[in-house]
Amino acid sequence: NSTFMQAIANRLLMLAPGLNGGGAERQLLLVATGLMNRGWDVHVLTMTSGGQYWPELAGSERIKLHSLDRRGRWDFSIISESVRYVRRHQIGIVQGWMQPCNTFAALCGRITGRNVVLGVRTVSRAVYGVGPRAYLRSEPMLAKWARATVICNSKAGMREWLDHGMPAER
Repeated sequence: NSTFMQAIANRLLMLAPGLNGGGAERQLLLVATGLMNRGWDVHVLTMTSGGQYWPELAGSERIKLHSLDRRGRWDFSIISESVRYVRRHQIGIVQGWMQPCNTFAALCGRITGRNVVLGVRTVSRAVYGVGPRAYLRSEPMLAKWARATVICNSKAGMREWLDHGMPAER
């Protein structure tokens, strides 16, 4: 129903691996804070707790911060836990923040029927292990399936996603 969708439209879940001190994590902090200051209801859900930016986000009275405390590389309960979180908090937009969270966000958004945004910060030509390569290769397919909007931080990333068949308007 359109009234429900209007009520949750500015409720964003940012799903991230963690809040350690990298540039992408710093960007997450800045985007979350900026959106909060513009009236968005921002939720940050991480796979692990702690990290350099955890205290700053935890200290915010208006950003909701929660860790799923992933128990290992093969713990995929993060998908069902994210789905429950989205439903419980009536999230309108699920945003993946790097891999493997782009994969989890696409699945969560599709399962719950929510809008999906994926943040691409790597290209598959880089050298990664088997797991990260699998996530990188599955993300474009899942993005199309979830009808996601994709934000690339580089022209190389954008070209790669276009080469994988991602529509340019997305």
